[in-house]
Amino acid sequence: HLEGAWLIPLGQLERHIDAIPRDRDLVLYCRSGSRSAHALEMLRGAGFRRAKHLKGGYLAWGRESGRPGRS
Repeated sequence: HLEGAWLIPLGQLERHIDAIPRDRDLVLYCRSGSRSAHALEMLRGAGFRRAKHLKGGYLAWGRESGRPGRS
């Protein structure tokens, strides 16, 4: 995981939504980007306006940055 990241599995997101700070920028990511996109929809529906997701996940980020992504 990236430094400072919180691990909240998608299936547990609704349970932990009140613990997520609404006054900070949030970047959601997962391996491929599909779960983080779904999590973004959930957070936006709950009023989180400062949330974004890493399109393509950390594997795409690793390819584009030259850093190896780990699964």
